[in-house]
Amino acid sequence: MAALIAAVVGLAVALAAGLVSLRAGVDAVVIAQDQVIGVAYLVAGAIAWRRRPDNAIGPLLVAIGCTWYIPDFQAAPVPAIASLAFATRRIVNVLSGYLFLAFPSGHLGVRRHRIVMGCAIALTAIQVPPRLLLVDHIPGALSQVDRIATRGCNCANPFMLVSAPGPFARIESVTAVLTVVSTVAIIALVILRLVEATTPMRRILWPVLFGSLVGLGVFALNLLVSTVHTDAGTRGALTWLVPLARAAVPIGFLVGLLRMRMGQAAVAHLVVGLHGDRTPGSLERAIARALQDPAVKLGYWSPAGGTYVDGAGKVLAMPGPGSSLSVAIVKRADVPLGAIIHDAVLDDDKPLLDAVSAAFALALDRDRLASAVHAQAAAAGQLPSGPVTFLYADVEGSTALLQRLGERYADVLAEERRLLRTVVRRHRGFEIDSRADEFFAAFGETADPVAAALEIQRRLRDHPWPDGTVLRVRIGLHWGQPQMTDEGYVGLDVHRASRIGSAGHGGQILLSEVTRQRVEAHLPPDATVHPLGAFALKGLPGLEPISQLTVPDLPETFPALRLDPPAR
Repeated sequence: MAALIAAVVGLAVALAAGLVSLRAGVDAVVIAQDQVIGVAYLVAGAIAWRRRPDNAIGPLLVAIGCTWYIPDFQAAPVPAIASLAFATRRIVNVLSGYLFLAFPSGHLGVRRHRIVMGCAIALTAIQVPPRLLLVDHIPGALSQVDRIATRGCNCANPFMLVSAPGPFARIESVTAVLTVVSTVAIIALVILRLVEATTPMRRILWPVLFGSLVGLGVFALNLLVSTVHTDAGTRGALTWLVPLARAAVPIGFLVGLLRMRMGQAAVAHLVVGLHGDRTPGSLERAIARALQDPAVKLGYWSPAGGTYVDGAGKVLAMPGPGSSLSVAIVKRADVPLGAIIHDAVLDDDKPLLDAVSAAFALALDRDRLASAVHAQAAAAGQLPSGPVTFLYADVEGSTALLQRLGERYADVLAEERRLLRTVVRRHRGFEIDSRADEFFAAFGETADPVAAALEIQRRLRDHPWPDGTVLRVRIGLHWGQPQMTDEGYVGLDVHRASRIGSAGHGGQILLSEVTRQRVEAHLPPDATVHPLGAFALKGLPGLEPISQLTVPDLPETFPALRLDPPAR
């Protein structure tokens, strides 16, 4: 409502200024040109005010639109109005400079910006008293390098205290030069803002600040020309160039809004890209492209840890007050799902953020559904046939954890299973079964069970668990050729995998001999296999040589296996 009222008041001012100019005999084309520019500011301001009522940019644009017409009232037939218009005609320039340095937040956040704007405001304020008190007669016509040429009221100044044309002229000349200097300083700061801006900030700043550079440059040229003698052609050209340059600012703002709308089309490509296999890294890159912000970080809500984690399962630091980053929380029915950390300037483009957040929520829902479907692969007959590598994982000290966590243990166990399912699916494995604190998966010949086992240990190590809880699993890998039935896999290889896995300790990865032989040549460069000896596995004939897989960033030393001592 406030934006609408301000726009209506601004349009009333525009109409009054047009009537004054028309009565003064100003050319209709010049009046139309003047009206369009002011109305452009008013329209841009009303839109900005409505979009962000808490932001000062909307009111500032409307104020510029209103003060744009002040010089027109120098031609008013009422001497008091004409005198006030003559004295305050430069206010619009100060407001414009403030806009260029405060956009898009609406406030001057940098000390150098405040200093330069303070000087510009002081110079404008200094010009008002001499124009109001030292001039005996309101100029009959505005300078030809000003926005309009008019006969004016050609009347006496009712506010004059003393007629001092000499001092007045000197004050005008000095303040004009100083105003040019301050204008150049503002131009330099605007250029510096563009150079230092982040990618999303530059995307938002560019349309408006490019217009500001044009407008400020022409304004500075206008002031210089007004202090020296120039030919009529130059003055005539500036009569048209000044308003056209000033029109670049509201047009730039409207173009910026259009670019924001067009940016939302990138969300469609993001949604299309959600199909097919993805990793947390690829999803993060896709959302960064949609937001045009390479600094984007995605967080995934951990119910057990009560915090957000990144794609690797590590706690994600949230931006604090005063940071250049902001966070968009993604929820479903008031339940946290994830978070998008992004450049704070994107808060000004809420529709785009909302659309990308919805796409992120869709991706999370799809991943959870895919994990659930993958977990039911055995019942659906989708398990890989032929030789497979079994992965058996078992939570160490589950009874003690249950006693310590109580009801929260269910959330911890559910999150552990989701984590294992995600990793197994990422490495093209299939969940066979999960009962109590045990987890069973199978990997076909083209899958990578070793990489899955290493990632599981790293993710569990880095994951935030409640109250400083340390959750460890022992993992066993065994390659075999089980028999496939309607109930799933059967055979001694299934039992051998579970016996090997349960023999270890939390954080340990054990390999059967046949598994070691098959994977040793394809291990990661930093991985090492250490033979532990041959052991008797309960209920299975013969002795099974067992090895331990180690990497530098995971524990390497463990107690003896929970089996009978190795055979000698």
